Parts: sequence; structure tokens; C-alpha cells
Amino acid sequence: MHPLSLDSSNLRVFQRCRKWAVSCRTTTIAELKDEGDVEVTRSRLLNYDLLMRWDFPFLASLQHSLSAVSSSRFSSSLVEPVSPLFFFFLARTRFNREEFCKDFVLGTRCVLHLLCRLRIAMETVSDEPVDVCASALSAIVSHGSPPAELISALASHKDGFATGWLVVHFIKHMEAGEPLRSLDLSEFSLDAGKLRLLLSSVPVGPDFLETLKGGLHVCTGPCLLALKRFLQRATSSSPPSSLKNLNLSKCDLSDSAGGTLLHSLPPSLEYLELNENRLRSLTMEALRSAFSEGTLSKLLGLDVSNNPLGPSGVATLARGLSASERVLPLQSLKLSNTAAKAEGVKALSAPLKEGKAPSLQVLDLGGNDMRAEGVGGLAGAVGPGTLSSLRVLILKENRLAKKSGGEWEFSDLIALLSNLIQFSALQELDVSENNLLGTSDDESPAPMIGQALEGGRLWALRTLNLLNTGICQEDLTAVCTALAGGTAASLQVLKLCRVDVPPGQILASAFDSNHLSQLRDLTFEDDAGWLSEGLGVVTRCLANGKAPSLIRLKIGVIHSTDPNTHVDEILGGLAEGLREKKFSSLEDLDLEFWPDSEHDFAPTEPLCEFGRALGEGGLSSLRRLSLFWFEQLSAGVGALAEGLGSGGLVSLEELCLQVSCGGGEENGCRELGEVLSTGKVPSLQKLLLECNVNSSLQRFAEGLGLGCLSPEVGVNLILHTAYADSTYEASAAVKAVAALIRDGKVAGLRKIAFEDGDQSSDPSDQSGIVGGAAQDLGEALAHVGDWGGSQKGIEELKIDCQVFNSDCPMGLSGLFSGIASGRGSLPSLHTISIPNLLPINVSAVRPLAECITKGKFPRLRNMQFSSSEAISFGQEGMRALSVALCSPHAKSLRSLTLRSEERSDNVEARTAEAAQMAALSTAFSFGQLIGLKELSFRGELFPESVSALCVGLGSGKLRSLRSLELPRVPVGDDEGTSALCQALSAEKMPELRSLKLGSVNDAGLKKMITEWGQITPPPLEKLDLSDASVGDEGLAALASLAGAGRLPFLWELPLPKRNGDAISSNTRAMLQAFSLLA
Repeated sequence: MHPLSLDSSNLRVFQRCRKWAVSCRTTTIAELKDEGDVEVTRSRLLNYDLLMRWDFPFLASLQHSLSAVSSSRFSSSLVEPVSPLFFFFLARTRFNREEFCKDFVLGTRCVLHLLCRLRIAMETVSDEPVDVCASALSAIVSHGSPPAELISALASHKDGFATGWLVVHFIKHMEAGEPLRSLDLSEFSLDAGKLRLLLSSVPVGPDFLETLKGGLHVCTGPCLLALKRFLQRATSSSPPSSLKNLNLSKCDLSDSAGGTLLHSLPPSLEYLELNENRLRSLTMEALRSAFSEGTLSKLLGLDVSNNPLGPSGVATLARGLSASERVLPLQSLKLSNTAAKAEGVKALSAPLKEGKAPSLQVLDLGGNDMRAEGVGGLAGAVGPGTLSSLRVLILKENRLAKKSGGEWEFSDLIALLSNLIQFSALQELDVSENNLLGTSDDESPAPMIGQALEGGRLWALRTLNLLNTGICQEDLTAVCTALAGGTAASLQVLKLCRVDVPPGQILASAFDSNHLSQLRDLTFEDDAGWLSEGLGVVTRCLANGKAPSLIRLKIGVIHSTDPNTHVDEILGGLAEGLREKKFSSLEDLDLEFWPDSEHDFAPTEPLCEFGRALGEGGLSSLRRLSLFWFEQLSAGVGALAEGLGSGGLVSLEELCLQVSCGGGEENGCRELGEVLSTGKVPSLQKLLLECNVNSSLQRFAEGLGLGCLSPEVGVNLILHTAYADSTYEASAAVKAVAALIRDGKVAGLRKIAFEDGDQSSDPSDQSGIVGGAAQDLGEALAHVGDWGGSQKGIEELKIDCQVFNSDCPMGLSGLFSGIASGRGSLPSLHTISIPNLLPINVSAVRPLAECITKGKFPRLRNMQFSSSEAISFGQEGMRALSVALCSPHAKSLRSLTLRSEERSDNVEARTAEAAQMAALSTAFSFGQLIGLKELSFRGELFPESVSALCVGLGSGKLRSLRSLELPRVPVGDDEGTSALCQALSAEKMPELRSLKLGSVNDAGLKKMITEWGQITPPPLEKLDLSDASVGDEGLAALASLAGAGRLPFLWELPLPKRNGDAISSNTRAMLQAFSLLA
């Protein structure tokens, strides 16, 4: 019997609850009278008594609300148990705000007791877990403190808002529990009114809120104003606010919004995080003002990484630092990936040289293309009291050794390192992803690092990253020689490339001497075309236990079959260390052996030795194992299965296997499947399997079929058909996978990707999947079986159409037909990616459309159904797709990529193409795609087709669109361009930020500029002309429009690549004057 049944037992429970409530009422009123806090008026008593007269059905429904959600913590179906109470008071109260709060407190104190008693009563008749809302209320009533994470989660969603707000309200007005120190609004999804109500109840004085985290919804639209008002209240509060940490990262904060918001920063702020937004000069101007006015005089950390600041934005920030009247306590400054360039870095160097931030410990300038000129500016800022406290310096991806003209220049980098090395505070140095090879005559900075290490001037160094620097053997030898000297004994993270024999031997001696015993993270990766033949001896030293603190080890090397000794030694050394339990602290092991050619296979015996050693108890702490190799048969996989099945990897949570095996009769893959499916790795949570679609995959599926992977194991399958021996073999393997899915053996499947089809130009050589196997897979995905339903967890489907047999037109169609015919759906699928449709595959558009229309993909957000060559969906196909996009099931789409065009140029083809575009326009105009944010249409259309398409684009029903790509749609002086210009307006597309026009010429761009002079253009931030054919004439018109203030947000303008030389220096200067070129 359900615990809510109206039996005598439940009736007695509710009767006892009512008695408890009456008792609470009497006690509460007596307390209030004695304290004299509230004058209990007749009207308030009446409201109170009405609450006490709740009848049994109301109480039953209240308990039902509690019980209905008790089995899920944050379910979207959560029924808010106190919302009837909240709206009851809201409807009946006619007092002002202060009186309302008093009346609310009077009534809810009793009802909170009642809810807690109801919770207790519910526990007596049900074994279900306690609901989170009741838990939060219970904590308040019992003078406890609900966790800040729980309050934030409740207040962020409709189902829990009233409870979250109520708890915050009681903390503020009744001082119940501990003060709320942290509020996370990153998942807040309600309207601005509720945000204002919530924030108005959050106390901002001393000893209250210290950390506030924003989110996508909070930092846009009307909610942004509510957040601004809260910050203004915190700024002007008396006593002062205690807000120390403001995190607005990953909030899609626009430059104008950032500029508005950051004028209201409280002076108590110590850490400001703004990374991964769209901030530029306006926001930096707000920060400049805050620094110059002393508002940020307590700031310790500033992160503006991954924002398109450009040189001017970084320079504006630098002026703010310089304008500060006092020395700043700034300790961390992060500006990675801000397009600072050399000019921005040189501007930033000025306040640093002035000593405005003498306590700076972390400086991240990675990914800014600063070149040698920027490095020179930074080098001049290093001196006593200026950057002398620097502990972390990140300069990766900056082309440090090349000038803007392309010449090699090492002197500035050598000067920078030389100046820094004078001070012993440096703990992390990252110059990865910078080519430091130079020519034979160039002086490299690598010996400078070695000399500093050898001289003991970098004794504090904890992290050294030289990956993908291409440094020569002599330079790396110098670094390794210094490490062997024992002057960097504190080193914990070491990342090196190109470890040849001489530096490898010296590095091994450093381990042998116990000079690197503190290492926790060790990475070796080959540069392209390089064989790190010195790693074998290094691995042997590791196997002797010379790195007892090692937590993460990654080795990625290129190998050839002859010679192959370094791979033998690497695997053999690891196996020896595993057997002797010398890697007991290792938590993450990543091995990648890349073949130098398709005929280079990893050595079998060392692979087997390593695989078996994995299970000998030496890796009890290992949480992640990632392996990549090519082998001729499957003996290595079989040994791996033996190691995994031995029970020694008791902590393994993530297994990534990218293994290419030949077919043959060996059963290694079958044994691996059996081990994984029979619970031999009970701690496993994630499985990535990347393999060939051949007999090895079929055997792996057979092994998995012997047991069943836990539904808790998330599985990603990436399958390659390029090495299948025949169509029969590939199709049989896919059918085996389909059988697994149909039987529920991989219930945790998250992704299926078919990649790297056979690129052979000879159709007779292709051995792809036939339609029957593809249909089996589709039917399996939508199969509703006895094991509990269809494949509910799959999230991503990616298909390279070349995996299908070229003689079989039903390959892709079969897949979607199978899904459409099944009784189940794919409720978690959010991405369908088919980027390279072939003409033979376009018939799949109709079964795909059928799937959408039938609601098979209720949460589909991203759909790519395109091609690199000209294809046509045909009128029937496009009509079917249009119907699907008009269905309610298309509302979830956020990104759509399509291509369809007619290849012939005649009246019939033009008419057919225009009809297709008219059908697509109907979908755009219908209103179901109102949430679409990204649209890419890649067809090359006739002018009349462009006009038909623009009817939909200009319908005003794509108001959420942020990115529009038309790489092949011709834009010239014709009727189609006129229609496109009318569609591209702020009225029709108020959110459009990025526009790509790949087939526009000067006439077309001038026509667009003329139209934008008469109507308000969309708020473009990026206009991509990189594939266009425009020159001085069109770009000059664009610069004039920008100069007139008609494109106030435009900052990124990729210029044409094909005729870039045809653009004059005067035009470039004009564009740069309006900040359109970096």
C-alpha cells in the first residue's frame, strides 16, 4: 500500500501533526507576546488560524508533494512543499514590505515545525529517503545550517526556489543558523523578479556573503540588472560588504554588459574571475576606472583569460594599473588567450616596470602571439621589486623566438630568462608550444635554463614544461645535465620532448642519484618525425623506484619496426617496475606508441609482458589507464585482458583503449570483452574503446556478451572501417555491436562514432558497412527490451559516410530507418554529426526527418547534415526535413548545419532549388526553431533561391540566432543579396554576433553596407570574410560604416586569404584605426 493511502494509520499521523502544530502555535504566540517583537493583531491571528485549519486533503497533498520527490535530490519534477504557504501569504497580505516580513515570520515559524513533523511522520510510514527541501527546512528549525551548495541548488530552480528563498530569508531576518558565506547562481534559471527577491534577502554586511558565482542566465537580459543592483547595494552598504570573491567566468558576458556591471564592484573584493566571456575595451575601461579610483585596492587575483581583449583592451587594463595611486597587492594576473599581441604585452609591461604590482606571483600570458617584440618588453619589466616575486610564468603558444616579420630572434627571450633567473622565487616555467629550434647559427634559450638550474638559481622550481618546443639535442642535454646536478630537487612536474640517447642517459643518472625523487607528473612526447630513443634507459630507472612520488606518467613516442629497441625497453622497464611494485603511487598512466608508417607495429612480446604485469598488484592506486598502439594480431590485447582480470587494479575508474588489431584467429579481443563484462574491474566508471571494424571488434562484442557492463559505466565507441578486410567482416562486426545494444549489455553507451572511412579512389577496394547492418544498429538503439528500455543514455552519434559500402545506397538511410521503426527513443541524444554526406547518402534525410517528427530525439541540440561536395536533398527530402523542423520536437535544436544545392544550371534545376529553399524557409518561419543559436547553410545557391531562403531568415522567428554561416551563398549585386540584406538586421536577428560570408565580392559587400546604413545592422562582433573575394573597394566601405558608429560591437574581421595581397596598406590602416584588425 502506498504510504499516502487514506487509512486509519495515516489519519492518526495527521491528527497528531495537527495537535503538534496547535501546540507550536500557542508556544510561538506566547513567545512573541513576551518578547514584544510583534503586535499580534486580529487580522494576523486570523491568517494564522486559517493556516491551522488546513484539512486532511490539503495535508495529504502536502505529504504527497514531499513523498513524490523524496527519491531524487534535484529532480526536475520536484514539487515545492512550501510554495502553497508562500503564495498563501503573498495573496492575502496587504501590508507594506516590512509588515509582510513580520507577518510571514509569524506564520511560518509554526508551519516549519509542522513540515518537520510531517517529514518525521513520513519516515515512519515509508523507507524513502528524505527530500532535500525538508532537509533544508529541518536544519533551520533545529538551529542548524544547510550547506551553501544545497541553498544555491534549491534557489536556482523553480521547484526549490521558495524553500531556498525561505532559508535565506530566515538566515537574514531571524539569524537562524550560520551566515550564508557562498552563493552559486551558475545554474539559476528563473526570471529577474525571483532573482531580485532572492538577492534582496541575502545579507551583504560584514561576516556574511564572501563568494558569489554568476551564470549564463544571471549575466544576461533583465537578470543582469538585478545582479548589478545587488553589487551596488554591496558597494554602498554600511557597515561595509564582506564580498571577497566574484566569479563571473563562463557567463557569456558581453563587453557592454561587463562594462555596466563592473562599475559596481565593492571595495572588499579580493578575487575577480572574468575568464571565458566576450569582454573587450568597455569592460577594461570599467576595470581601469576601478583601479584608478582605488575601488580594487584590495584585489589579489584577476583573471580575464579567454576574452577577445585585443592589444587595445590589454593596454586599457595596463593604464588602470598605472593609474592606481598606491601599490597594488595583486598576486595573480591571468591574461591567456586575450589576443594581446606584442603591443598589448608591451603596454602591460609598463605598470609592471613601474612597480605597481611588486607582489605579483602568477603571470599567465599564454596563447597571445606576443612574438619576440613582446618578450623584449616583458624582459625590461623584470628587476628588483618588479616581478622579483614571480613564482609562475606561463608563456606557451606565443612564438617567442620569432619576430613579426618571421625572422628568428632569441635575444629577447634569453634576456627575459636571464633577468628572471636572478631571483630565486620562480616555481613554474611553461614555454611549451613555442618553436625554439631556430637555425644552426641561432642561440637558443634552453642552455640558459640549464645554466640557471646548474648554478642553483632555480632551486625553487616545481614545474618545467618544454613540450613541443623542438629544442635540439645539445640544448636538452644541457637541461638534463643540470637536473642531474641535484640543484632542482624540488621539481614536481617535468615535461620534455625529443629525448635522444645522450640526454636520456643523463636524465637517467639524475633519477639514479635520487635528485628527482619529488617528481609527481612526468611527460615525454615526441615531436613529429622524431624518435625518442633515449627513453628506454629512463624508463628502466623509473622501474627501480627512483620516482617514488610519481602520480602521473605519460609517454608518447613514434616508432618504426626497425629499429624498435626503445619501445621494447620502455615496455620492458614498465613491466619490471610493475612486477616489483615500484609504481605504487601512480594514479594516471598514459602510453601512446604511434607508428611511423602503417606497416610499423608495436612489438608483440614486450606488449604482452607489460599487459600481464599490469595486474600483478603494483598499481593499486591507478585511477586512469590510457593505451594506444597498433599490433598485427591481438596478443597484446589478450595480455592486457589478463592483467585487467587479475583483480590488481582495484581503483581503476577510467579506461581508454585506442588499439588497432588485425583480424586472425586470436582471441585477445574476446578475452578483453569478457573481463570487462564480468565485473573483473568493479571500480570502472568510464570506458573509451577506439578500434577497427573487423573481426577483432566482433570478438570483443562476443566477449562483452558473456556478461553485462554495469549501466554506471559510461561507454564511448569510436570505430574505424579503414582496415576492414571485407564488407562482410565490417558488417558482421556492426551486427555484433547491435546485438549487444539490443540485449542491454552496454546500457551505459554514451557515444558511437564511425570515423576514417576508406579513402581509396578505387571503389572495388572499399569494404564498408552495408545497409542491413546499419539498420540493425538503428533498430537496436531504439529497441525496447526486457532489460528496461531503449538506449536511454546515448548522447552523441557521429558518422563518417565513407564507412558505408559505396555500392549500397541504404547505409545511412538504414541506420535512421531502424531508429524510426523502433518502439523506443533516444531521450539523451544531443548531437548528430554527419559532416561529409555523399550523393548516395542523401536519401537518409527522409528517415532522419521521420525520427525527429516521431520524437525519437526529444533533446537534440546539435545536428550537422552536410557535405564537402555539392549534394541535393531533392524536393521530397527537403519537404520532409521542413516538416520535421516545424514539429514541436525541433524546439530543442540549438545548432543546425545543412547543405543542399542543384548542380545543373537550367530552368528546371533553378526551380527545384528555389522550391527546396522555400520549404526550408517555411521551417525557419514556423516558430519551432526560436531557440536556434547557430545556423550554417553551405549550399551554393542561385539568386532566386537566396531570395526564397531569406524569407525564412528574415521572418523574425530566429531571434536567438548568434552565429550565421553562409560560406558558399553568393552575395553580389542581385535580388538575392537585397533579400539577404533585409534579413540581416537588428530587428530580425537581435542576437546575431558572428556572420561568415564566403562568396561575397566588392559589389555585394558595398550593397550590404548601403542597406546597413539605412537599417540597424545586427550587433555583430565578428564578420568573417576569410574566404571572400573582396578588396579595397568593399573594405573601404566597411571601414566607413564602422567609422560612422553603425557597427559598434565589431572587433574581429578575418580578411580574405586568397587575394590578401590585393588589399592595400592604406585600407588595412583604415580598418585598424577602427579596431577592426588586431
